[in-house]
Amino acid sequence: MTAAPLEHVGPWNEEDYFELGQTTDRIELLDGSLIVSPAPSGPHQQVARRLTNALEQAADRVVTMQLYALAGIRWYLLAQVEHAVAAKGEALRLTEPFPAALDTTLLTR
Repeated sequence: MTAAPLEHVGPWNEEDYFELGQTTDRIELLDGSLIVSPAPSGPHQQVARRLTNALEQAADRVVTMQLYALAGIRWYLLAQVEHAVAAKGEALRLTEPFPAALDTTLLTR
């Protein structure tokens, strides 16, 4: 590393940023300031991945319906297994950007 962040005077520019070299830290240049974010914890990453998977499954159903409609398929059967709900008996239900119901207990197991 050729530039030490604590010794830098004034706002950072793109050249200063690239002089930092390769790092495993998440460092962003925003309006002349360096923003350093710690890596998310393991549990945080697990919850984020599970939430993403659940949302992708719900989105895939919407995309499938749209593609089937474009292909002229007038109807198809969608079988969905009911699941236990979380948050003391309440499922997270979404209406935007597409309808979905998420079992939040699956996110933190």
